[in-house]
Parts: sequence; C-alpha cells; structure tokens
Amino acid sequence: RTREFGKGVVGALRRRGGFDLRPRLTEIRQPALVIHGMRDHAVPPRAARTLSRLPASRVMLLDSAGHVPFVPHAKACLDALEPFLAEVDAQAGAPAAGSAV
Repeated sequence: RTREFGKGVVGALRRRGGFDLRPRLTEIRQPALVIHGMRDHAVPPRAARTLSRLPASRVMLLDSAGHVPFVPHAKACLDALEPFLAEVDAQAGAPAAGSAV
C-alpha cells in the first residue's frame, strides 16, 4: 500500500494536483487531533471538518485564530493536546509522562 500511495503522490505532484484522498479518510485508524483556526485564509475551515471523518479524530475549531493557531492560542492548544496525548499513550499502554520506566 505504501508504494502505491507514494507513486500516486509523486504522479499527482508531477501533474500539479489531480488527486483526492478524501474517500480514503475512513481507512486511517491512528488518533488525530485537528486544531484549526476559523480565520485561516490559507486553508479553509471546511478542511478541518473534512478531517473529522477520520475514525479516531477530534476537531477543535478556534473562532479567533488564523493559519497558525498554536502561536497566539498556545494555552488553548496545549489544553487540548496534553489530554489527547495522554489518552493516546494510555490506549497504547505507554507509561504516563513523568513516571519511571
């Protein structure tokens, strides 16, 4: 699958686009936290809504944020990221942060 995907990406880049992986989003099983600014003019908010189709995703939309929401809204992003990563670690059976291995 990886080789097939790689060939597809390389081919699409050579054609300057022309591929759409949205129908395959449901195949991705890894947890994903999508943090997106509603005032992002480079990537529209509908992109974050599209990523909500990932089976193990969470989407956080920040009303007053732009393209790089984690810089001006670092606390809000960390408040979402830290519990998300702790949950991912717990599901994977990893030791909690700060615990002895």
